[in-house]
Amino acid sequence: WACATLASRPPDALLALTAGESRRQLGAFKPQHLSNALWAFAKMSYAPRNEFLQAVVRESRPKLRYFNPQNISNSLWAYTQLTFSPGQRFLHEALRESKRKIRDFTPNNMANTLCALVKQSGRLDAEFLRLVAGESQRKLSRFNPQDLTNCLWAYATLDCSPREELVASLEAESLRQLRHFGPAELANSLWACVTLGHVPQPEFLRQLSHESQRKVASFKPQDMAVLAWACAGLGLLR
Repeated sequence: WACATLASRPPDALLALTAGESRRQLGAFKPQHLSNALWAFAKMSYAPRNEFLQAVVRESRPKLRYFNPQNISNSLWAYTQLTFSPGQRFLHEALRESKRKIRDFTPNNMANTLCALVKQSGRLDAEFLRLVAGESQRKLSRFNPQDLTNCLWAYATLDCSPREELVASLEAESLRQLRHFGPAELANSLWACVTLGHVPQPEFLRQLSHESQRKVASFKPQDMAVLAWACAGLGLLR
């Protein structure tokens, strides 16, 4: 965890030894230890052997009721980053715990959990989406650009439109923070609006255009393609 936080990546051989020893002692790991170990490996782009990841899933399941929102969010985010499926039983139980503890989720916890569950399972139950929508509205001013974009992206990818009131609120908060959006966030937020059938306000489009021009040198080809597609979808390319 310390190495990942400091962005100091040890050699793969040391990480493999760490994973092996961690697996041997997993029975003594608390929820925070389990989620931090996963998060650290994912943050350092190191994929432990599947045997280790499967062992973490087995150890986590009976302890999920003791996971706090950060533990749940970090675990789901890490499994997704490592392109590893923890299985439908784990996902179902993690979803159940998320619903039970949703009032304690931070915006980042909600956005990461929502995105991870979308990528892992492709569909979510209506109750969870309703709870996330309610908490998002309540905590909207605490969302950062990535949280805002991730929520919009997740709803658009689900092809399950939230209430227009929520999308409009996410747009309004995005407008307030637009100068802090990176290229991917600018492109993906507009893509999500178009995909959800939501036409942004003229001021949002004007500011997004200004920020995109200001940061165009930092756009990756994919960001440019996504932004162009979204602009075409809104009829902005003449």
